[in-house]
Amino acid sequence: MKSEDNDLTRFCKHCGTELFFLDRFPTKDSSIENIRKDVQSTTMTKQLKVLFIANAVFNGIGAIVLFFGTRLLSSLTGLSDDASFVWNLLGVCSLSLAFLSFFATKFKDEISVRVAAGTFLIFHFLSALVSVIVVINGMNHAVIGNTIVHLLFFTLFIIYGKTQKKRK
Repeated sequence: MKSEDNDLTRFCKHCGTELFFLDRFPTKDSSIENIRKDVQSTTMTKQLKVLFIANAVFNGIGAIVLFFGTRLLSSLTGLSDDASFVWNLLGVCSLSLAFLSFFATKFKDEISVRVAAGTFLIFHFLSALVSVIVVINGMNHAVIGNTIVHLLFFTLFIIYGKTQKKRK
């Protein structure tokens, strides 16, 4: 659609991306309802903000445990105390995910929101899968609680994805 066809749409001179100007009145071809649907599909919903913040809190708490609970984690997993470097690296990863999750609430474009949600979906699924494999291979069952929380977040991100598809 060219910019002459509709006052609501313009194209970026540099990359050709469609830009929507909501301060203009709708033309004969578009209605206020269509404009609202476009805006709703690209903005952050309250439910997703809550999910991102809960994810940030969970990963932040996980980072604190990984940083300061290295001896406890080593005793639970049967690893030597020399594994603290690995726990600290995992803590850095968890803290980075918490940071991304917290600031994902500020994203305005749909692609960024989808990439962040997809990243967390993959992270929680693979974390749960690895935990299940570790328990099956004989490690302490104390990681089952962590596995359940990862599966919960995985399920919530799946539900979010399905509700987004239904809205469009």
